[in-house]
Amino acid sequence: MKKIAVLAALSGASIMVMTAATPVMAQQSGATVAEDIIVTARRKDETAQDVPLVVNAVTADTLQKLNIRDFRDISTVVPGLQLSTNANGIGTTSSVRGVNYDVNASGNNGTIEFYLNDAPLASGILFQSMFDVGQIEVLRGPQGTLRGRASPSGSITVTSHRPNLQELGGYVSANINDLHGANLNGALNIPIIKDVLAIRVAGIVEKNEGNRIRSINDPAFVPYNRFSAFASYQGMVVNSRIFDQRESVNVVDGTQPASPVTIRAEDRRGVTDAPRRIRQKFDIYNWQGEYRFAGQKVNYVGSYTKQHLVSFQPSDTGDFFGAAYPSSPLNFQTFGQATDTYSMQESHELRLSSDEQLFGMVDYVVGGFVNRLESPTNLTTQTPFFAAFAPSPAAATPTSCLAPTTCSSIITTPITRGGRTIERSLFGNLTVHLGDATEISGGLRYINYKSYAFLTINGAMIPDAKEDVNFNTVIYSGSVKHNFTENLMAYASIGSSWRPGLSVTGDFSLNRTALENSFLILSPEKSKSYEIGFKSSFLDKRLRLNVSAFHQDFQNYPFRVPGSGVFYVSNDLSRTGPVDSVKSFNFVGAVPVKVDGVEGELAFRASDAWNFGVQASYARGKVQNGLVPCNDYSPRDGVPDSNSSVPTVQGIRTATGGDNISGCRTNVRSSYAPLFSANLQSEYSLPVSGSADGYLRGLVTYYGDSQNDPTNAVDDVKAYALVNLYAGVRDNSGAWEVSIYGKNIFNTQRVLSRSSTALTTSYATALGGQTGTTSYREISMTAPQEFGVNLRYAFGSR
Repeated sequence: MKKIAVLAALSGASIMVMTAATPVMAQQSGATVAEDIIVTARRKDETAQDVPLVVNAVTADTLQKLNIRDFRDISTVVPGLQLSTNANGIGTTSSVRGVNYDVNASGNNGTIEFYLNDAPLASGILFQSMFDVGQIEVLRGPQGTLRGRASPSGSITVTSHRPNLQELGGYVSANINDLHGANLNGALNIPIIKDVLAIRVAGIVEKNEGNRIRSINDPAFVPYNRFSAFASYQGMVVNSRIFDQRESVNVVDGTQPASPVTIRAEDRRGVTDAPRRIRQKFDIYNWQGEYRFAGQKVNYVGSYTKQHLVSFQPSDTGDFFGAAYPSSPLNFQTFGQATDTYSMQESHELRLSSDEQLFGMVDYVVGGFVNRLESPTNLTTQTPFFAAFAPSPAAATPTSCLAPTTCSSIITTPITRGGRTIERSLFGNLTVHLGDATEISGGLRYINYKSYAFLTINGAMIPDAKEDVNFNTVIYSGSVKHNFTENLMAYASIGSSWRPGLSVTGDFSLNRTALENSFLILSPEKSKSYEIGFKSSFLDKRLRLNVSAFHQDFQNYPFRVPGSGVFYVSNDLSRTGPVDSVKSFNFVGAVPVKVDGVEGELAFRASDAWNFGVQASYARGKVQNGLVPCNDYSPRDGVPDSNSSVPTVQGIRTATGGDNISGCRTNVRSSYAPLFSANLQSEYSLPVSGSADGYLRGLVTYYGDSQNDPTNAVDDVKAYALVNLYAGVRDNSGAWEVSIYGKNIFNTQRVLSRSSTALTTSYATALGGQTGTTSYREISMTAPQEFGVNLRYAFGSR
């Protein structure tokens, strides 16, 4: 057993250029301070309090104060938002407003869309590194009539720091923690031609237990007083070695056999003999331009992203073969699946909008958007083959084969998925101001989406997996808001969204049944959302209170079955020809979902020295009698099996009437994030000299009870809270700061997910496919306790 900790380093740099006439967004304090934060949620600069939708703005100041270095940690200050990297170290999962966005369930078409400097990009890129960020905006509810691609649950936009055109400046920040981690990041701002051209170089070097990242950015220049431009380039290389966390099955289920080595959750250990090996290379080009004329403006945003991923994932995830095979030159303990995938994404958006209101009462935005994606994928799966093994898996021991090195081999199965998508859309939005108090807004987007894809397994084309579709649809949004007073605004909104269906790539049957194929190629999703809310401030804007309530309906929502997977019959080619075997996979079903929720925010500046803020979210999403893949084989009664035994090929075929898989009707929750979550931030400061202040700040993030998969008796999560504390001294002008911090102060340890069954390993014999059951299950946990020191120095424009 090897330690689940691999040290790696991050490094990078970025270069950004901005020409004249581009306004610089004012950076203000975070959510704990009752101040107006400028956002661009509606394609114009306005305070978050004036926007008729829920916007959570995480400013650069908040990121610095709370020592947020990992993009996923913004969920600690945005209630109801969960961000995580999947166990394979590649995909990501995001959750907001009662539904999940799992890359493995939705592909590149998320319930949440992610943007970097206004251009859409894959969420996995943002999850790799975060430095020199100007602001992050989390927009909730359907998006798409104003920005990029349609997304039913919201969008997250990340804006880099823009160069300052007037003043030389920069900063350097160093962080050291007790988890053998160190972080050094900084930026340098250089005006080349004052008020016309500036360049900003930013970089990060990090050593931690995660990834290796490099970033560089490149410039553009057009000196014209009505024109502004911004361009950037980021190059990242990520090298990872990841051990998946495991737990002995009998630790929480005493009826199961004991493991060779008992592992408890708090041990943070794995059992595989080799880690997942992942190498990712990203090249991200982004460019923007704006031209203002006669009270109007034209904006263009373009991006080009290349991603190359090479990974190897061991298949013996529960160490089924164990210590009996270490001497085999075939290395049965490290066989697995190799992935080599390349993607190219290109997007262009051109829009015309009002810079000044038409007729003193109308704002408009019209434009077009194009997004192209190519993502060929090559998978190579490896399956052990034992020619002399006995008929029973229980007898499949080394003694069954007197010479394992001569009567065993590895079956290699190549799988290729190729294809491309292109999305074209036209959009428009009109806002009418009826006096100073009332505003009515509405928008439409027409979408044309084309997708072509094919799948080959062992060189054979799979006709059932071929995709050649052309969809046309229209989404809409509408809102009305009214300012009853200068400090009280109420609003109501409605919106729709659309997403293309998912096509799954993997080692599935050469001959698929209709039911099996319905879980591998899904129909497009449609959704409608309704929201009401109010935003208010009191005590000369020192106290802010915002509340909203929403309801959303989904049709054909891609719902990934929780747990360790659904058993199915796979028809593959082996050394002796076609062979049926039982395998497991987390399939996806297209289901109807209804979501209801409430969100709130309270911020109060009690004095010049003390402020605090509370944000909370409650969202309940539920599948409405949806058909999903399930383990319903023994007995076949329409209810998922509660036992963890692996069915036989004949058992599946008999139970399903000849099908490869079973389906059940379900009414479970659509997201396994807690229904309720909240965070509390507070800071108290006092002078320690004529030019410096001392401070103490805290962040408490609370997650309520979470009842996960109802068929899994061991995966529910009790409520818990994570407490972070920060103390330090800072210069009044912001030139320097020294701080110490502690994250997860009380060392709260919660198992956040547990697979319902023990991990299994597939192999083949001369008598057919076999499935070996291990004594370990897959789990995930909260982040460990961390203590550290942060030093920061800044000068000039910073």
